[in-house]
Amino acid sequence: MSDTAGYDESCTDQWKDQLDMDKLCGPVSSQETCWLCENFTAWNQVMSALGLGLEESMPGMLLLRCSFDVKAESERLATTRQASFLASWLLFHHPCIQELIFVAIDGSDEERTSLAQQLLADNSYDRVRLGPWTEPYLRVLSPVLASCRSSVEQIFLPDIGELSLDSVTVLCNALASCKRVKHLIVAVRQEPDARVALLCDTLKNNRYIERLNIEIENADSAKEILCALTVNAAVTFLDITLRVTANEESTKAFSDMLSRNDAITSMSVWLEGEDAQHFLDSIAKAMARNKFIVSFISRVDCRIYVPYSILESVRRNKCSLNRAVERRVDRRGAECFELFVGRPCMMSQVSEVAGITDEEARLKVVAAEHLLREKYFVLTGIVRSSVVCWPAVATQIDALNSDCWQAIARYLRLNDVCFQ
Repeated sequence: MSDTAGYDESCTDQWKDQLDMDKLCGPVSSQETCWLCENFTAWNQVMSALGLGLEESMPGMLLLRCSFDVKAESERLATTRQASFLASWLLFHHPCIQELIFVAIDGSDEERTSLAQQLLADNSYDRVRLGPWTEPYLRVLSPVLASCRSSVEQIFLPDIGELSLDSVTVLCNALASCKRVKHLIVAVRQEPDARVALLCDTLKNNRYIERLNIEIENADSAKEILCALTVNAAVTFLDITLRVTANEESTKAFSDMLSRNDAITSMSVWLEGEDAQHFLDSIAKAMARNKFIVSFISRVDCRIYVPYSILESVRRNKCSLNRAVERRVDRRGAECFELFVGRPCMMSQVSEVAGITDEEARLKVVAAEHLLREKYFVLTGIVRSSVVCWPAVATQIDALNSDCWQAIARYLRLNDVCFQ
């Protein structure tokens, strides 16, 4: 919406006398920032009654935080309603506010639904962290996830067992075709059921979720989810918390996931309980076969021994990534490049090493791809230096230009030719 007409008039009118709600957001750039960045302290003095507060997250950028104290029922509901409208108004009119965090939001299903509809109408969900999406939010948001106008990039779910099967079904169906959602946060505390099966199907088939934070407290569910992640081809960052018994099936599922998944490049593992050591030993064996994980963090009790071989495997993979960005035109460098090309970790590494922007890094990687395709037959040893044919009437292979050689090599990998 482009003005306050769509907002509850009693809410906006109440604050117009105390806040300058007609002044437009100023330009946001590295040189000039919005006037609100200089005046948010004065706004906080007024908005504190609603539990709202602006903070400077970085120069020229703000964070809006919302938390409610325990009040009498009628007062609490009124405060929730007014804060929701004012928060949504601020997000819509001030792009300088990078993020809205609701520390706690209480209210009826109707109020939550109203807030979800308001934020959705303002196209502001890419800047909102509401905490776990409960049933009222899911009823509003799930149908629009599949829409091309959806701006939702992160979904934060509660324990999936707290959601109805209908809500989980609608959500998973929406995620199947949603390209915008990049980050999923979810907890699984119950035994495998239809809801866990739907989550597993989503993890198997979704090609757009790149970050997954998952907390699991049932060994059988852990096995099912780890098996689903084994074939997942999109998640590059995995943050997993396990509070389960390390039985043979769960450790094998974890080991298979690490051995066979070729998408995950960064992993954080939080292991709780007496069986943490069994999981770490299984991870150590599997990591010896993993070629892609270049960042690994383990969070365990200080008495638990983390096998050194895990760090050795990560260091080996990181060396391969470093070799890939060196752009050495030799077989080993080309193999490393081929291993990591197209992965976010490679773009980040190129940007960091070269001190360039992400777009400049992308162009460098594309140029390197073209060069290695052009040199493919030399790198594999099929051609020593160049191809020369005996004279003939017809056009021969030595007349092909670099574009033609690259077109041929596009369908080949270095490992297609055995190195001797």
